[in-house]
Amino acid sequence: MADEPAIDNAMRQLGVNCHSFTPEFYAAFRGRFASGYGHYPIVGDPSDVAEQLRRVRDTGVRGLALSFIDFAGELPYFRDEVLPRLVEMGVRRAG
Repeated sequence: MADEPAIDNAMRQLGVNCHSFTPEFYAAFRGRFASGYGHYPIVGDPSDVAEQLRRVRDTGVRGLALSFIDFAGELPYFRDEVLPRLVEMGVRRAG
C-alpha cells in the first residue's frame, strides 16, 4: 500500500536516483525506503534476530536505533527472548 509517487519524490529530493546502482540494488533500496526511509529490516524468530544483529555488529556497527510495529507488545518480548541470546553470543554484556 505504498504511496509510489511520494516514494519517488522523496528519493529524488534526497538524491537517491543515481544511475550507477544496479537495478536489483535500486529495487531493494526502494522497497526499504518505502517502509521507513531506507531501514534495515531484521525479521525472524528470536534466534534469527539475534544472529542478524550479530552480523550487523560484526560489520563494525556499535549502536542501533530499533523500532517495532507494536512497541508495547514487542519490546518486552525482545527484552526477554533476544537480549539473552545476544549475551550468550558475546554481542552484549549482561545487565
